[in-house]
Amino acid sequence: MKKKSFKQRVLEGEYQEEILGYLAQGYYYNEIMEKLNLSRSAMTCCVNVLYRKYKANNKVSLVSRAIQAGDIKIKLK
Repeated sequence: MKKKSFKQRVLEGEYQEEILGYLAQGYYYNEIMEKLNLSRSAMTCCVNVLYRKYKANNKVSLVSRAIQAGDIKIKLK
């Protein structure tokens, strides 16, 4: 079986849920890159896929639209 390329994994959503979760918690891109062991170009690729998917142009609208779509669950205390 052929190993999937990074781009294929990104397009299939492998990192999307984790990145959205970290963004919703207020993490910066550099912090997320460190936590997920991603390069800057890999992070840029992932974020661009998310921006297109949710038709967003900044982090706030990205997180907001992901919440509205039910892709991020918010726990209220």
